[in-house]
Amino acid sequence: MAFGTGTAYLNLNRDAIQPQTHRWTQASNLVAPSDKTVAVLKFETISGEQIGVYVNYAMHPINGYLSNFTSADFAGAMSRYVEQAYDDKPTVIFTQGASGDQNPLYLRPSTNGMASREGVPIPGNVLVRESIEAPLRDGTVQITQMDPKVRERLERWMESEGDPLGEEVIRVMTDATRMEHNVRIWGSQTEITCPGRTKTDKGREGTAGTYVDGPPVPIRIGVLGVGDVVLTSVNAEVYNLIAQRMKRQSPMTNTVMVTLANGRAPSGYIPDDASFSHNSFQVLGSRLEVGCAEDSIADGLTSLITDYVHQKR
Repeated sequence: MAFGTGTAYLNLNRDAIQPQTHRWTQASNLVAPSDKTVAVLKFETISGEQIGVYVNYAMHPINGYLSNFTSADFAGAMSRYVEQAYDDKPTVIFTQGASGDQNPLYLRPSTNGMASREGVPIPGNVLVRESIEAPLRDGTVQITQMDPKVRERLERWMESEGDPLGEEVIRVMTDATRMEHNVRIWGSQTEITCPGRTKTDKGREGTAGTYVDGPPVPIRIGVLGVGDVVLTSVNAEVYNLIAQRMKRQSPMTNTVMVTLANGRAPSGYIPDDASFSHNSFQVLGSRLEVGCAEDSIADGLTSLITDYVHQKR
């Protein structure tokens, strides 16, 4: 087994202020926090033949959203690309990092796909995604099949994102030569509980929501220690800054956060405390009260990692 990290500039923060309305929306925010780390865990036979590759990156596989066809998106394209590079011998798995507020940098082909299904003319410029997505998502327009040419461009774009990510994975695999042969595996998990809230209005984004106290929200967190690597898990979509804080606190250098793992929390998205001021759909739809989840997740995972460190001694 060997571990390494690389970098891919394919993602960005999606909590943004819309220039026209000066309100929060889902759009490209080039200056907000975004972790570009590609984490790679590879497994080989004693003779050096690849068996499996475990990849983690913080980006939503959202290109095919509302496309009306099934796709593994850029993640599947990356897996195929790496597997084919090694004659289809290893199995390559993609896991989603802390991407609650992380989208692909370029979403024009995806937005055009939705526009095609609505019969909206497609210009060369980038369409406002929320304006195109909302009628399709809410069922307020007549929906048709996507134009075959638009679909072909969208599927080709998914490959175009997956291929360079695959190349970075291969580069990391090539450079990861410090192999561990006697690998200890250890796991532990626990459940944290945070105060909950129930939304009483129907606004999706842009303006503050109204809430009443709701039932407590359970969140499952865990750690899987694999040699000198710890894969931490949260069973929900976590904002990126929570993972960055957890990795800073971790007593182990090789620390990875895997989200949407080991079940599904009833929380909805889990923003960091500072991001609760963003009136984005992720924040407004979260069932969590501010001031609990960030500390509980970051500190809880740090405690579990510390337990693993003590087990290794």
